[in-house]
Amino acid sequence: MFSSDKNVDNIAKLIVELKHYVDLKTESVQISFVSKFSRLLSAIVISAILFMLFSLAILFISMMVASALSKLVGSLAIAYGIVVLFYLLLGILFFVKRHTWIEAPITNFLVHLFLEDKMNETANPQNKQAL
Repeated sequence: MFSSDKNVDNIAKLIVELKHYVDLKTESVQISFVSKFSRLLSAIVISAILFMLFSLAILFISMMVASALSKLVGSLAIAYGIVVLFYLLLGILFFVKRHTWIEAPITNFLVHLFLEDKMNETANPQNKQAL
């Protein structure tokens, strides 16, 4: 009779510990998600600010180059046309290389950001056994 009471008490304690473990694991996942999401959001904000600043710089540099070219070609309209043609060629180049220059780095960043822990677990299976 005592052994069955001990078994029931042990199972009850096990259930309480299991519930506590699940709560802690859920909280850990939430904290990890918030941390990674905040890193992603800060990268987006920094990228947007840098994009705006570089856009303004490129705008003024383009106007300066067009002004300098107008003295060489004799017409401000032709100089602006040359600058526009340069940007069109640059845009076509970026479109052709978009997978290599844009999609792959963004994918790698997101993979390292969100799957970093899983990659470490598969690389070091001994750490998982120690837990």
